[in-house]
Amino acid sequence: MTALDNTPNTVDTPPMDLQEMLVKDAKLSQIIHRQLERLLTAAGSTGLDRAVIQAWSSFRSTDESWVHDEHPEGRWIYKKTYPQDGNECQTVFYNILSGQLLVNGRPLGVLPREYSTNDVSTRIFGAQILRVSVSDTAGMSYMTATKEYNYQFYFGMRGTELVIRARTPSTVLELIPHAKFLDDFPTILIEDYTHWLDLESSIVEFRPLSRKWNVDNQNWRLIYKTRGISYLQNTESRLVDIRSPTCQDIHRLLGGLETAAFMHITKPFHSKLHITLPRLGLQFFANDKHEIECLELRKVVDQDQSIGTLVGLRSRLVLCASGHHSKLLDRVVLIPKGTISTRSDGASPCVTITTSGRDVECLRYRYDAMIGRLEGDGTMTSRLYQAYLHALTSYVLPDPLTGYLGMEQSLRILKEQILRCYKPLEPAEMDLVGLISALTPSRFFYPAHQQVMQRVEWRSDLSPLCQHSDFARLANSIFAQAQKFEIFYENPTSSPELKSRGDGSLLQRARIRSCTRLNVDYGGDQGTSGLDQDYAARDAVHDLERANRAYATSSFVTRWTDDMAVRTSLIATWTSWGYVGGFGTKVDFSQPISDMLTLKLEHVWGSIYDYCRLATRRECRFKLLFMFSTISYGSQVTCLDHVKILLAFATNAHLRNLPPLPTYCSFNLRNGRAPDTETLQSVIGASKKPFVATSQDLPPAERRREHADYLRASSTDITIAAKFYRDKWPCKEPAQIPSTHVKWLYRNSVHNAMQDRFAGWYRNRECENHLKLIQKVIDSKMTSTLDPPYDRLVWHQIKSRAEIRLHCPLPTIISLMSNRCPDLPALPSIYREKLHTSVHVYNPALRSLIVGFGPGDENGEMSLRSQYKANLLTSLDAFQQHPEVSLPDSIPVSTAKKAIPSFHKCREHYVREYGFLTDLLTPEEPIHRLVELAGLWPRLRLYDFLAMIATTSRQCIPKEWQESIVITGLGTTILQRARRLVIAVEQDDAFNFFREIENPGRTNWSAPEMPDWLLMEIDGDFLIRPTQVRVALEMINPSSSSNTLMQLNMGEGKSSVITPLIAATLADGKRVVRVIVLRPLTRQMEATLIQRLSGLRAIDGQPDRWLVIQSVFYLIQQNASLLQTLYPEEIELDKLAGGSFPTIRLLSSRIRHLLISKVCDDIRDSKLPGLVLSTLPIEVKKAAVSLIADQSVSGLFADGILIHVLHNKRWSVNYGLHLTRCVSAVPYRAKGVPAPAAEFGHPDVTIALTCLSYYYTGLDNDQLRACLELLHRFDDPSVEYSDWTRADDSFPSQLRHWSSVNLEDHRQCEEQLFPALRFNKKTADFFMANVVFPREGKEFDQKLSASGWDIPAKLTSTNITTGFSGTNDNIFLLPLSITQRDIPELNHTSGKVLELLVRPENVLYSCAKDSNGAHLSSLELLEFITQSDARVRVLIDVGAQILDLTNDQVIVQWLALNPDVAAGVYFDTADYAMVMARSGKVERLASSAFLDRMEQCVIYLDEVHTRGTDLKLPHTARAAVTLGPRLTKDRLIQACMRLRLLGHGQSLMFVAPPEVHQDIVETTKAKSSELNGLQVIEWALEQCCLQIERNQPLRVYQGLSYYRRRDAVERLQRRLPTLDVADGDMQTLSQNLMTRNIVEHEAQSLRDVYAPEVMHKKRATDLVSSSRSNPDKDVQDLIGLWDQIDHRMSQGVNVHEELEREVGHEVEQEAQIERPSKATAEKPKVDPKLRDYIRLGTQEAVNMSFIPVYKGVLQRSSLALLLKRRAETWDHLRVSSGFIKTVKQSNLNSTDNYFRPVNWVLVSKNSAVNKVVLISQYEVNQCIEDILDESSRVALVAYEPRVTKSMPSIDLSKHQPLPHAKAAWDRLPNIVRQELHLFSGQLYFTTFSEYQSLAATLISETAPKTAAPVGFIKEWMSIRRKGQNYVPTHVGQVVDGRVLQEEIFEAVEEDLFINKWEDSGGQ
Repeated sequence: MTALDNTPNTVDTPPMDLQEMLVKDAKLSQIIHRQLERLLTAAGSTGLDRAVIQAWSSFRSTDESWVHDEHPEGRWIYKKTYPQDGNECQTVFYNILSGQLLVNGRPLGVLPREYSTNDVSTRIFGAQILRVSVSDTAGMSYMTATKEYNYQFYFGMRGTELVIRARTPSTVLELIPHAKFLDDFPTILIEDYTHWLDLESSIVEFRPLSRKWNVDNQNWRLIYKTRGISYLQNTESRLVDIRSPTCQDIHRLLGGLETAAFMHITKPFHSKLHITLPRLGLQFFANDKHEIECLELRKVVDQDQSIGTLVGLRSRLVLCASGHHSKLLDRVVLIPKGTISTRSDGASPCVTITTSGRDVECLRYRYDAMIGRLEGDGTMTSRLYQAYLHALTSYVLPDPLTGYLGMEQSLRILKEQILRCYKPLEPAEMDLVGLISALTPSRFFYPAHQQVMQRVEWRSDLSPLCQHSDFARLANSIFAQAQKFEIFYENPTSSPELKSRGDGSLLQRARIRSCTRLNVDYGGDQGTSGLDQDYAARDAVHDLERANRAYATSSFVTRWTDDMAVRTSLIATWTSWGYVGGFGTKVDFSQPISDMLTLKLEHVWGSIYDYCRLATRRECRFKLLFMFSTISYGSQVTCLDHVKILLAFATNAHLRNLPPLPTYCSFNLRNGRAPDTETLQSVIGASKKPFVATSQDLPPAERRREHADYLRASSTDITIAAKFYRDKWPCKEPAQIPSTHVKWLYRNSVHNAMQDRFAGWYRNRECENHLKLIQKVIDSKMTSTLDPPYDRLVWHQIKSRAEIRLHCPLPTIISLMSNRCPDLPALPSIYREKLHTSVHVYNPALRSLIVGFGPGDENGEMSLRSQYKANLLTSLDAFQQHPEVSLPDSIPVSTAKKAIPSFHKCREHYVREYGFLTDLLTPEEPIHRLVELAGLWPRLRLYDFLAMIATTSRQCIPKEWQESIVITGLGTTILQRARRLVIAVEQDDAFNFFREIENPGRTNWSAPEMPDWLLMEIDGDFLIRPTQVRVALEMINPSSSSNTLMQLNMGEGKSSVITPLIAATLADGKRVVRVIVLRPLTRQMEATLIQRLSGLRAIDGQPDRWLVIQSVFYLIQQNASLLQTLYPEEIELDKLAGGSFPTIRLLSSRIRHLLISKVCDDIRDSKLPGLVLSTLPIEVKKAAVSLIADQSVSGLFADGILIHVLHNKRWSVNYGLHLTRCVSAVPYRAKGVPAPAAEFGHPDVTIALTCLSYYYTGLDNDQLRACLELLHRFDDPSVEYSDWTRADDSFPSQLRHWSSVNLEDHRQCEEQLFPALRFNKKTADFFMANVVFPREGKEFDQKLSASGWDIPAKLTSTNITTGFSGTNDNIFLLPLSITQRDIPELNHTSGKVLELLVRPENVLYSCAKDSNGAHLSSLELLEFITQSDARVRVLIDVGAQILDLTNDQVIVQWLALNPDVAAGVYFDTADYAMVMARSGKVERLASSAFLDRMEQCVIYLDEVHTRGTDLKLPHTARAAVTLGPRLTKDRLIQACMRLRLLGHGQSLMFVAPPEVHQDIVETTKAKSSELNGLQVIEWALEQCCLQIERNQPLRVYQGLSYYRRRDAVERLQRRLPTLDVADGDMQTLSQNLMTRNIVEHEAQSLRDVYAPEVMHKKRATDLVSSSRSNPDKDVQDLIGLWDQIDHRMSQGVNVHEELEREVGHEVEQEAQIERPSKATAEKPKVDPKLRDYIRLGTQEAVNMSFIPVYKGVLQRSSLALLLKRRAETWDHLRVSSGFIKTVKQSNLNSTDNYFRPVNWVLVSKNSAVNKVVLISQYEVNQCIEDILDESSRVALVAYEPRVTKSMPSIDLSKHQPLPHAKAAWDRLPNIVRQELHLFSGQLYFTTFSEYQSLAATLISETAPKTAAPVGFIKEWMSIRRKGQNYVPTHVGQVVDGRVLQEEIFEAVEEDLFINKWEDSGGQ
């Protein structure tokens, strides 16, 4: 059945081998099907039943046997299933021939498309393809063929809806589509869950989509009741109905932060109401005071949600502390991050934030009423977001909190230095910068090609006030600053350019024009009056007539006069116009100006007349002004009289009092105002009846007579009718003429025409009468005034008179200060309490440990260890005498009562003091008050005052004001301290309360002298401690006046306080301060400072150099496994997979020596490829092995490189891969943190660690595919591939042969092949040997180096270097140019931290091992720590024991082990502190709600972050500290002191792996069961001393190298004045100095590295020798130190001095690739002597006609020198000229790539001739007839070298294609055949004797002269194989010195026999 499912549809498409298999399978089925049928249908046979169950798990067999079915198309058997649980019986058919399985006649298939693509199905199963069969359940159509996820699934349709059921033996569940629950439950419970209805219990279980198949009691369950109330609950609580009043109230309360759809409101069974906001990661609950409290922030929802700023922002929530005073002093504003939208809400803006997705970031801002600001988390995103919101909520009045307009506050933030970042912008930051830039309206010239007008795009949803032109300018400056620093980052995020806001000149123009409306601090009074220019206005027109009309009209309207000169007859004008309309319509004032300029006045006369009659001056003047002026300027108006008349209806009372015109829509006086005879007759004549003759047969004369009568009669009728209607005038509707009066007229037609004409005449008559009345008023009242003339100079005269000249600039705070002088107020008293101090109790155990540490001194000289011990004892003595304050555990009631009155007193003083300053600068004069009302007076806020006392600003203000502002600042810090005390009292925080009491502030420094320090205190809301001041002052100006290092305990504010203090003081605008920190501290230090300050050469010996090391690792693997069985407690092996190299842990020194000894024994026994010692004499063999292990000789073993990489180096901790840099191993700075630019200096160290890196990491899919594709190009890939598979017993059997590998079958590769090869050592060796090392195995000839000595260098700079650390163990490794000088009051630091570690609560120690004593995995270690001490919530992995999990994976596993923990804190790869909630949400800790709730978190510090990082851990935190190999006291102390309150509530325990445990036992000589923290300290001290001793040679070498470089630079500086630059003297001297003293040699040969000392001098000793003559005192001190170093410590300096080094590869010249010249082919020719030899075939003919192969081929190769003129080499082979000549050699250095392959060999038929001739294919074609002729004396042998094992051998072949060839070949001597095989590149021997013959020739001292040396054969084979690896072949192993066994050839002969048998068809 399986074969059928995987068989292609046709047998023609698969590969040939598969086609053959399918045909054979069909034949076999036909042969055995009858017997198989009898077996399957036999009684009791169950084999087929079991097979069917595998394919169809729902198959329920009966006891009946399978039955034969007489089917005409094949052999079928069938069986019925057992009906069970009400299911129907089904019939199962099985085809014996094809394997096809049918159920009820249908095959097992897949779901129909309408099922599988249904939304319900894809939501559950995704793209999974389910095999289904016919359902056995009524109502369902399909069922899965096998169980999926332990369920049997059924599918059916209910109408148009898909129904899915899941069945287990006990339950039947039906899936309810999640859309059914919309609007009934919170969104997440609907969209992120699946809903399964139990058909029996009617309970709906809500399962998370991520665990949709898991039954969990913790899941939500909907208890559905048909009667009563249904409810949703889990084991802990019940969901509150979202429509209930309670939910509605909660929605209103928290709606500013989250939408109702994403609120989960529950009622726990044992507590009060609980609200969860899962997207924000926040939880609220109803506390005992009936307040809604935030669980994470420990604050309640403030009843007063106003904050005095961001007015109009709807999406926010204000929380406050719950204390009586704290609720006003400790407030927080939460603002969600999302899409911001704005709209106008009356006069104020309305801003809302729409959130989306499942994770929503919530930004938190502290409400600071004292400074008047909102303070974020210090990140750039937080500040940008705040600035954007301030801009959007800007209003015309300043915000009460900040005192600034929202726009002004936004601009203030955007100008802060914190936003001028020194790194590329992150995507979120870039988006915000773009939004801020878009606030500035865009301005473009319109049209674009003419600079005459501009197009301004304002946002209609924003107030113009917040669309300031500076937003784009400041956004661009932020963006440009970030772009500058992109070059310093490896892979910066590509930042798109900001969208242009238009033309720069237009934007600048807008800024200048808006300055008159702005405060001086925000763009006002920019001093740009010098840029003003006279505007060439468009009113200076050339058409004076039109300008005069417009000017006159505007003058009339402006004056609203009724006295205007009009000399026009209105009736005449209307008559000339004809149509006059517009009556009854309204004036359209919105029409375009262009339309008004072409407007015909007569068309709108009526509407303007109606408007003017009712117009008033107050309401309509300006509308009429613009309308009439525009019309007058237009082209249709030639006389202003008509405009004046219309305007007069608004201004002239006489006209306004006239009755209105008759109510008609239009008039046309051209049609007349009364009837006349001519018009009447004309109109009536149009209705005349036509002429009709009495008869059609009338003669013409009679017809003319009748027509004349008709004309007379009709004319008479027209005259009568005209008189009739003329007599009726005047009337509006005349009567109809009687019928008796007219005969030849259509009466009705005449009457209708008369009615129309009479109506128009009557309308015009009324209009004329009214116009006469108007004309009468015009003639009498509008005659006296002339039109004012227009003068083009008038406007400029008006402008000159109206020009505003600002004679004084806008006021500033500094300008106001110059007029008034404040009195100096007094400071309020500082609240103090006397605290008890005491000295520490003597700790005898610690003192005893230190006293007993280290050996005694010899010869009275103080050793390094003795100095180290003395320093510790001194520090311990100082600590035991150092008094420290004892902080009480609780706040006494009496003390608490004093804090609140003190706060009130300080606040009153602050208000009075601040008010005093503002009163002095408040405007008093009326003009100044107007400036203030206009918003142009300076903002008198505390922030602006304080900014003036900064060092960069204080020189601008008077001294008296400086002192007053400083006192104001001091009062601010006192008030801040009082505030912190009140909060601590109300929160019962005794620790922080007494820490504040302990430090009253500024006891040893002066704020007027250090104003920047005062500003830092105010901004950071803290007080600088006296110890911090002392350290800072000493580092700013060391008492020694030289480079200085100091010690200060961890947690004392070195990074957060002291470094910013120093930087602010020293960075005075003239000096650049360089701060050097550890990499993990970079992010924190950057944020703190910003916030506080706002030609390659291949290495020698390749490829053997790495092949030997790989082979040595194989021997190590074999011997380590053996030693583990003998010494299981001293060595651990962890094997990743079959064929992999195990992780080896050597737990004792004895096992390390045993391992090396065993490997040396294997080398002695010739088990190392390429080094065969078995054939050497015993004495030579012993000497060779002794040399390998001799410590006086450098090497892998003697130099300790192998032990160094296996024992001292830890994968993923000290080394590993960094594939984005290179493909070889690189140093790691800590666990999982590769060094960015470091590499290992020793080539063999690099090779060994690269091998181990790939062994442990494994090869990824791309690397494995590269291996297989490379292998595919080999001649015989099966040999190498079988070597891979043979090493792994668990390798899939179906893939063991190369022929079964199909690289195009991605499923086979990714699911089977790649997993099997991933950790295969042989595969990894192949990849490294062919990809990694050929690329990376290169080194530079020379190098320029630097070290830590260059940092505190003393060259020409007068600046000094100072620094500090929490430990001082590196005092013995410092450069001599810097000294450790601790201030006396800090001498106790080392003793203090040691005493803290050995306190009873901290000495608990555990060895983490399993039941067998083996090393624990990472997950097992977490379980061990959790079980050892449930209080542990902090894991400090300084020992780097967690290697196989990333930091976030550690948190995931740890949270799973601690269900009561809410979240986990860790550092990501970018060194940001992150927090992962139990829901999986990840966010930065700085902006997370868990920042103040760390006690509910587990915290993991990986190795790299156990030093320098600072997290505010809970007061009662307990940590587990892991220990690792060679962990020094310095690193251990640094890690432990991440617990800042160690000894004050925080505690720790030590956890060690087995190897470290064993090392501690060996070091301390203590019993394993008695180990505790004391022994850990003793062991760490020993490791520290060992590290110092190991690094002394490196210290000396780096120091001497530094002084040599320094002296060279100084010599060059001294010579500079005397050098002739023109003659190149300076260049020559500098190059010489560089070559001799600065440039160091880099590349080394194997001889340089490993030869005995007598053969060469090592680099370090060369440097020491050359430095002995240097008189410099520091150099001589280093020489003396070198002489004191133990010789054994310096022996390995070549390894230790270059284990790691920082590199910067520089290419001085641009590389130009020079490709090989194109070879020109030789024209093929026949050797002229070839036919003579064919005819003769004698020995003489051979010798005389053809040249030896040595001269013809070998001498032309690149290997000619290896033969050393051995002309007899392969002398039995001769070549024709046609064989030799392939390409022209004039432009070729070597012909290695153009040697002809051996395919045709001429063999003489004369048995006495023992030489053969090699000829070309062309020669064969030309001479074939001669060769085949009967007279020919030679035979032509077709030859092909055997380069793969499966190829047939010419020696065993019984047939040759040409006659006589077989006999001639067999007669050849073995030596001839051997030479021919080697020359042609044959890789495999045919027989064991053939191998023996060649091996004997190679090692024999009496080898024939014609034999080639081994070295030549090895290189010649490389040329023949074109670089392909041939080491695994027979010849490869022989030239490598390997011994082949006879069994190999027996297997080969057997394989050849099988192949021949198959070729013959099995005969």
